[in-house]
Amino acid sequence: MPGTPLPVASSMSDSPSTRSTSCAVPSCSMKVMVPMSVSPGSGGDRHGPLRGPPRIDHPTRLYAMSSRFVLTRVSGMATLSRRARTAETRKATEAELLHAAVSLLEEGAAYADISIEQIVRRAGFTRPTFYTYFNDKRALVLKLGAAMEADLSDAAEPWLSFADVPLRDTLAGVLAVFTRHRASVGAITEAATYDPEVAAFWQAFHDRFRPGAEGRIAAGDPELPAAGVAARAYALVYMTERAFTEHVARPTLDEQALVDQVTWLWQAAT
Repeated sequence: MPGTPLPVASSMSDSPSTRSTSCAVPSCSMKVMVPMSVSPGSGGDRHGPLRGPPRIDHPTRLYAMSSRFVLTRVSGMATLSRRARTAETRKATEAELLHAAVSLLEEGAAYADISIEQIVRRAGFTRPTFYTYFNDKRALVLKLGAAMEADLSDAAEPWLSFADVPLRDTLAGVLAVFTRHRASVGAITEAATYDPEVAAFWQAFHDRFRPGAEGRIAAGDPELPAAGVAARAYALVYMTERAFTEHVARPTLDEQALVDQVTWLWQAAT
């Protein structure tokens, strides 16, 4: 009858994604191919309710998707590995250039007399390589100064920040930093006399430690006016730097005696 759905009797076909249903009306030989996800007569939408998530029916398609995923992951890991190697190479090259400059300074050459050509020849590189890392010699000496400043901060800041550490041990550590960086100290103090940028760095270097010294002085002498605190801190910081700079450049004193006397001055002032 028109408008009346034909009853069907189902049987599985050879296709993995469909099944064959036969007409249940006698004398009807029609077969209907129904998707596996369809439930005939379920009352759902025209596609019928899904029995599960979509399937990847063809092994080749699954292999292709898996291959793309693996290749993407491998490519990403390779990129990260290359970046890490590049960063390590850059760091190593920069360190070799800095070491070459320091070795020339330690041999007695004045900073002004050292050429970029000498530095790259000592390091085993070319001039273009130098300019990949530094704009000029000033940039190199400022890099040396920054390394020294970081080491000095590690040595001095705990005591300046009121950590429970001996003052003498702190000052001995400060002198050890000056000794380890004696070539850099010499280059910076030389360049600061004629290069405004290096001079500005050297002043900022001292200024970095003045607030900590002021805090120690104010705590030890609460009656001292602010102007006196600032002046005393200024004198202590510059006095310590000059005494240690001169000692590592031209040692003429017993080192332990020098540390003892600088310690006495700090104790008296704070």
